[in-house]
Amino acid sequence: MVRQEIPLLVHGEVTDPHVDIFDREKVFIDRILAPLVQKLPQLKIVMEHITTMDAVNFIESCELGQAIVSAVTKGSRRYFLGTDSAPHDKRNKECSCGCAGIYSAPVALSLYAKVFEEAGALDNLEAFTSFNGPDFYGLPRNTSKIVLRKSGWEVSATYKHSSGEIVPMFAGSTLEWLPSDDEPKE
Repeated sequence: MVRQEIPLLVHGEVTDPHVDIFDREKVFIDRILAPLVQKLPQLKIVMEHITTMDAVNFIESCELGQAIVSAVTKGSRRYFLGTDSAPHDKRNKECSCGCAGIYSAPVALSLYAKVFEEAGALDNLEAFTSFNGPDFYGLPRNTSKIVLRKSGWEVSATYKHSSGEIVPMFAGSTLEWLPSDDEPKE
């Protein structure tokens, strides 16, 4: 992977049933990721869906990418947007063996804008959402623009699709930042 410049993308948790669910990320870092980074320091690694300070501290100590609020808002190029939105049909989510994840795509940019604004870091939002990811992967940056305006909007209760409906994150709520594909006015 190093020679081919292929990054390793991991959902960093052990699946050992003897490890408490809240410790699975830390144990993965200790048992698997730290030794891997020691052995292959040139390997580009993305640790997806981090949830603990253990993961943030580990990322800060070496060359990895993605993050948590305190880390992403400070402007580090190691962190970038990855929504991993899960648009599962309502019937498949609201059952005894429901699909995991949330449908965040319609609200993600609004929520990130709110988090970055509250951290006093709106000037770092564009790099986090648009530049750091392509730069990490060695891909060209997008040339199209999305404009975020401070304007309240209501999130749809559901979205219809061919096999039913999908309930988005924050369904029916009012969010403060409205994303639009209107060209920015100079």
